[in-house]
Amino acid sequence: MGKAITPYDRSISLQPRTFSEAVDFSSRIAGTSFVPDSFRNKPEEILAAIQYGSELGLGPLASLNGMAVIKGKVTLYASTMRALVEASGLMEVCRVKFKANPPEATVTVKRVGRASTKRVFNLEDAKNAGLASSVMYGKYPERMYTARAVSYALRDEFADVLQGILRMSVVPVRLRRRLSMGRAGLIWLVIVS
Repeated sequence: MGKAITPYDRSISLQPRTFSEAVDFSSRIAGTSFVPDSFRNKPEEILAAIQYGSELGLGPLASLNGMAVIKGKVTLYASTMRALVEASGLMEVCRVKFKANPPEATVTVKRVGRASTKRVFNLEDAKNAGLASSVMYGKYPERMYTARAVSYALRDEFADVLQGILRMSVVPVRLRRRLSMGRAGLIWLVIVS
């Protein structure tokens, strides 16, 4: 008879719990290959990314791999945004459509208790943003156009989730037990699997 498969216990974690631990953690991992190039050997930036990610409910390494600083602004990757929004339980629908010629991505999202929202990112948008002639948009048009449309839709409909703060009044009753209460009726998003 074989052994039963046991799910991974996320409570066994090396997450820093104090500022000193976070500083030490950042310094120790800064030179490793687990740190993306943009953060490599930059412990101060790692520390800031870990802090920002923790405010969203991300672990340290997920924080480093789920965000970037572009022209001085912290940005979450579209896949990180979608993961956070899906984990919140507040998204009922996320439909993605891509048309290749000319490139255009359409994303429809629906938040619990609201009407659907549709966002489009097309070739004209890419040209206006100075992205249409970039190498990545040429090599991976579906991925790049879709990521833009997804990020616009999620930022517009789930800004509270993507900023790490939800008001208890907007959280469905079934989710309240998954969230820990903070000051002034604000709650920090806790991802529970």
